[in-house]
Amino acid sequence: MINLIVAVAGGIVAMVVGMLWYGPLFGKKWFSLAHPGADFEKMKTEGQKSMMPSMAMMFLANVVLSGVLSYFVSAMGGGLYIGLMTAFIVWLGFIATVGLSNVLFEGKPKELYLLNMGCQLVTLLIVGAVAGIL
Repeated sequence: MINLIVAVAGGIVAMVVGMLWYGPLFGKKWFSLAHPGADFEKMKTEGQKSMMPSMAMMFLANVVLSGVLSYFVSAMGGGLYIGLMTAFIVWLGFIATVGLSNVLFEGKPKELYLLNMGCQLVTLLIVGAVAGIL
């Protein structure tokens, strides 16, 4: 069963992790890899105005992702260990593999892939832990 509390909480968790990951933790590194040659400070001020629709869509996508993960964790019996293992397996089997196409076919740097996949893994592990506990 999908746990709606986990789904919404997971959407919030994903946004918070993303803001930290792509902000103070790795923001400049991510920007230099994703937008080579662009001015970070200029894009930062101009981009904030147009980010709200994208952030709203990402929140909804993360609510869906968290809801589906909560379903898988529940189907596996729940618990912290099950939540963490299910999150890792979902990340490895669906997120990390699909994201690899950005490196293989779009010519994105492997460092960008690792940075993005790290954020996804941390987010899913947190959501999986919450899903396992609730």
